[in-house]
Amino acid sequence: MSQWSLHTDDPLLARIRSEFLEMPGLSLTIPQASRLWNLDPQTSQLALEMLVHAGVLQCTDDGRFMAAGDGVGSAPTDYAS
Repeated sequence: MSQWSLHTDDPLLARIRSEFLEMPGLSLTIPQASRLWNLDPQTSQLALEMLVHAGVLQCTDDGRFMAAGDGVGSAPTDYAS
């Protein structure tokens, strides 16, 4: 369990959300997210799962977190039309 709890308006959640929105295709595991944001794994997992629950992120079958709509299940964009 994390040393502290997160709230939906927490600056950490806003920072993580903006990272995923600013870098389309970003796909991170919990250990990678922990290193990127200098967080313990429990806090990373809590934050990522809260963003999944909020519909901001999705989690793949292999445990990678990415922006909702990126990659898994999203249709390719047709730029020719």
